[in-house]
Amino acid sequence: MAEIICNKNRGYKWTNKKGIYFKGYLQAENGEVWRSEEAIEQLYNIDSFEKFRKYLQKIYGVFAIIIEHGSEIWLASDVAGSIPLYYTDDLKVVADDVDAIIKSDNNYDELDSLRAFELYATSYVGYNNTVYKRIKQIQIGSVCRIKNNSAIETSYYVHAGNVSDRSEETAIQELDERTQAMMKRIIAAAEGRTVVISLSGGYDSRYVACSLKDNGVDDVICYTYGREGSFEVEQSRKVANALGYKWYNVQYNDSEIRELIHEDGYLDYSNRPDYITYLQNYYAVNRLKETGMLPDNAVFITGLCNDMPTGFYIPDSKRAEQFGFSNEGAAEYNVRQRFVKFSITEEAERKYKSDILKFLQGMGISVKDYESFVSALDCIETSGFHTHCYLNMNAVHGYFGYEWLLPCWDHDMLTYWYSLSPKLRIGQYLYEKYITEHLGRKYGVGTKKHLNLSAPTPFLDKMKRICGGILVRIAYPLGIPLKRNTDVNNFAVFEVALYKAISQKKAIKADRAGIILLLTIFMMEKRYGKTWYRDIKRYLK
Repeated sequence: MAEIICNKNRGYKWTNKKGIYFKGYLQAENGEVWRSEEAIEQLYNIDSFEKFRKYLQKIYGVFAIIIEHGSEIWLASDVAGSIPLYYTDDLKVVADDVDAIIKSDNNYDELDSLRAFELYATSYVGYNNTVYKRIKQIQIGSVCRIKNNSAIETSYYVHAGNVSDRSEETAIQELDERTQAMMKRIIAAAEGRTVVISLSGGYDSRYVACSLKDNGVDDVICYTYGREGSFEVEQSRKVANALGYKWYNVQYNDSEIRELIHEDGYLDYSNRPDYITYLQNYYAVNRLKETGMLPDNAVFITGLCNDMPTGFYIPDSKRAEQFGFSNEGAAEYNVRQRFVKFSITEEAERKYKSDILKFLQGMGISVKDYESFVSALDCIETSGFHTHCYLNMNAVHGYFGYEWLLPCWDHDMLTYWYSLSPKLRIGQYLYEKYITEHLGRKYGVGTKKHLNLSAPTPFLDKMKRICGGILVRIAYPLGIPLKRNTDVNNFAVFEVALYKAISQKKAIKADRAGIILLLTIFMMEKRYGKTWYRDIKRYLK
């Protein structure tokens, strides 16, 4: 039987009883919530792996589950993969903490150069891979059965749907009904605690805030952060005031942001073997907690990742058709989009495409037309950047001892979005219409979101990056920050601090030397030493 290590107990905490390890909460469709030992009692009488999988198909919540069942171990994470679980290739260790796995045996710390390049180039490692050769993770919406020296993962929720046509009016009505049902579950899970929302200038947090107000929730604190006067701050202020919610703005001044590089406690806590770290809201939450603005038992509710199912990333049919309506076409499209910042070798490209084809096969997805092409991208993208990167915002909440809820990952809502025709989703058409003409308009906040575009055309964007790369080569070595209008978080001085701290300067591609690449290189040096670039640069053309 594998050794089970459950170390991460900030925010949601582990409960271990009757051979079941549980973290988070389970929720029925009617809103009933089970936590800790109550959740374990729900799981205890499940006597087969298939019943376990079917149980998860109908359950809601935020959770990670480890069950010792005779000589087997069953693992599961929620549909968002918000609490990751890892296991070693020899199946001797199952854990929520990769550092604990590595400490248990030094043989587990060998880097996989292809995955290290993937992390470097895209800021995350996809699917069930990690940067380590011998450590895997559970994919979102999946259950894993460890039995007879093998680990087999099976999906219980696939992030793709069966598309059915309906009129725009019917779709809007159904969206409102599903939103109301989802929000009732979220309110039940909040259990009367003060709700905290990171309220940006976009649609997702506005959707959550307005939906809470629509359901009579008044004990809400909204906060925003970044550069004073940015469109994010002004829109956030407007929405919070219209809803009558408390609102705090945490300004990101140069002196404070520069010091983020020294936040070793959080950087170590939040670093994962499939991602670097999430820092955007760290200083804001830290500041609000230090000044007593947040109750100790508050719960964070985010709109994380709702741009994905609502259609922000869907290509038009002509663009999709250029790649071909096949699994291979969807794989090529994703690899092109994902590695757009780098020219990669054919060897690397083949491997990453192979990852996608294997993943789509496991999910039972076959692309044959535009609709199924979009469904494939739904599954690929949701299981990629969104779960591995954006959801790590919750690492900040957990680090400071807070729980979080994920309304936009309610599987009833996701199934609705995935079932819509692409014509209603592309460019977030229906979602934008619902917010601007229905939900938001009700409270006087139906304005369209600001698009923070760096350049109006790809050519101008390329020219801007070339010029920016020249400036980086001159300014950063001199310690001069490059202030940009698109930098709403005021991270320019932080970028300079990262640049100075990085030893492997050759890893810095100057025309892409923004916060993501610099932070990735910095964290990879912090975790994996100062020679890894030598081993991965062979995947660059």
